[in-house]
Amino acid sequence: MTTVKKLWGVEQWVVNEPEYCFKVLTLQPGFACSLHYHKVKKETFIVQSGCCDLQISDGKTRMVLGDQATIGPGIYHRFSLGSWETEPCVIYEVSTFHSDDDVVRLEESKRL
Repeated sequence: MTTVKKLWGVEQWVVNEPEYCFKVLTLQPGFACSLHYHKVKKETFIVQSGCCDLQISDGKTRMVLGDQATIGPGIYHRFSLGSWETEPCVIYEVSTFHSDDDVVRLEESKRL
């Protein structure tokens, strides 16, 4: 397993094979990940614990335990978790293969 530290928390890459990728994302309170999209990658996110906000294009939705969302290529998105929250949000990401070359960032990760 590969662990990638981020400003907003941590990504644990469980597997990244040509056919599929599985990551565990832990989003800390008071942070937002980058606003970005993928040229090729398709992702499904499933909240495993806590809650967070998911921005998809211009809309935002609150996600809680068990909620899931699938995002196709070209759709910009980001997760955020308000500083008033007391627990991190753990999200499973199941997707097609991940390549850093496929990520187009519109805004960097930030502290809220």
